[in-house]
Amino acid sequence: MATGPGTDNEPIREICNDIGIDCPFIKRHENDVLGRYVDVAKLYRANVIVRITGDCPLIDSDIVDKVVNVLEYDDFSSNVFKRTYPKGLDTEVFTYDTLLRLNRLCRDGDREHVTLYIYKNKDLFKSVSLEDVEDNSHLNWSVDYPEDFSFVGEVFDWMKGEYKDYREIMEYVKWQGIQN
Repeated sequence: MATGPGTDNEPIREICNDIGIDCPFIKRHENDVLGRYVDVAKLYRANVIVRITGDCPLIDSDIVDKVVNVLEYDDFSSNVFKRTYPKGLDTEVFTYDTLLRLNRLCRDGDREHVTLYIYKNKDLFKSVSLEDVEDNSHLNWSVDYPEDFSFVGEVFDWMKGEYKDYREIMEYVKWQGIQN
């Protein structure tokens, strides 16, 4: 985790500090998220980068592991190329070399979204997609708007601080008839 400039990032750094998570301050333009990824990858000497965005609070570690494991000899793996999981379980994995290529190739408009360039230029990257057996791409488990908080809050209340995987959450959501 890393933050950029701006006073609105100070609470994030404070929370991370309070719970013992390293959260370096990266002095790059707020929209140069790709640049921050490069700086943090260099700082920690990362070989593989896992990208999970902050609007995905219900992320499933088993799915993340699967996306990491399918990377193998590719440049990029994702469960978003052909979406079958609910939005909000988005996981992208790429090599350090791929990150450096993106850093060289991307211009201002694509630097804020880190991997957008790969989606626009699929022929330039060897990529693999993780797909679920059941298509739940119509579901939204991300937190992009204020109304999304009620859905995620209800799921968190049900979880009671315990880890629940994607399948368990899906069964609960279907059983309760809640949707987002």
